[in-house]
Amino acid sequence: MENFILYFFIISTVNYVLLFLIFAVFFATRKIKYTEKQKSILSQYFVSVIVAVRNEEKNIEALIRSLKHQKGISNYEVLLIDDHSEDKTIDIALQTIDDKFRVLQLPDGKIGKKESLKFGFFNSKGNILAFTDADCVVPENWLYTLLSQFQSNNSQMVCGPVEFYGKENLFTEIIKLEFLSLTGIGAASFFVHKPFMCNGANYAVYKNIYHDSMPFIKDEFSSGDDVFLLHKVKQKHKVTFCNSYEAIVRTKAPESLKEFFSQRLRWASKIKGYRDFFAIYVSITGFIMSFALLFSIVIIFFTQNTEFYPWLIFMKLSIDFLFLITVTDFYKQKKLLQVFILLELFHPIYIISTALISIFYKPLWKGRKIK
Repeated sequence: MENFILYFFIISTVNYVLLFLIFAVFFATRKIKYTEKQKSILSQYFVSVIVAVRNEEKNIEALIRSLKHQKGISNYEVLLIDDHSEDKTIDIALQTIDDKFRVLQLPDGKIGKKESLKFGFFNSKGNILAFTDADCVVPENWLYTLLSQFQSNNSQMVCGPVEFYGKENLFTEIIKLEFLSLTGIGAASFFVHKPFMCNGANYAVYKNIYHDSMPFIKDEFSSGDDVFLLHKVKQKHKVTFCNSYEAIVRTKAPESLKEFFSQRLRWASKIKGYRDFFAIYVSITGFIMSFALLFSIVIIFFTQNTEFYPWLIFMKLSIDFLFLITVTDFYKQKKLLQVFILLELFHPIYIISTALISIFYKPLWKGRKIK
């Protein structure tokens, strides 16, 4: 039995190393270029930016100000869909917006982010829909960069990079680096032509394609409006990742361990709805490797078995570090690598605990129980 476990972990580690080596190589070598011709015809697009809003009085003003000052494009509108906020979010929004913005109230009987996005779709005027979240800040060239990607790659859906921002402390630094690893995996999956993960804070899609794919956004899960849409769109259309620093959307980091786990439990809730083979494969690979790392540490500590298990740990840490070098280089956040070892210790614990807890416990999110 012991030999079986060891051989299983060896095979799993080799599989993990090869997967992330491919991810690292493709992430490091993928570049984005635009031509003057592509830049000159962006005026053909009219973009509707749709944002689901609920209880964001601390963040909504920063989002609106960043959306007001988009460069290189003037033909866009912003729809703020209020999901029955119970604070001063809408009062602040109405005092901050200009004539490019519309604030719409989600009808009674409709709740949740997915219903808000659908309501925004039905009230939008654009031929392209762009999406971000109410706790985000977008860069001044955000829309311009996304649209350039549509044109330069003949894409029907474009997903973009996201990073955390927040207080400068050890906890925040760790979860910033962890989040970059997630977004890096999502981006790399596009580069190897197996896209399976994107972030609802930064993507855009043709309106007619969103309409055709909308029935496949699984309403039984609180999360996943972005991922399930991607899984459907990629079946018939070209989807790409906009790996430009000018397209990075910044979203507020969780401020406590409780908030972090609540967020990740919400994200984990959608995994059971995955039907995409590569998404399932990467998820299982990561879970097994997290378990293998913890198991190896326990075996070494209690049995002093140093023949094979230290090599498994070394291989995982090495490929993780190599991958994160490429990702942090893109985000210009290499300083986060100083908490790499702490992340490697924290990551498997939270991965395994989140998977187990999500089976029995559904936390509150925005004052509502997640599904």
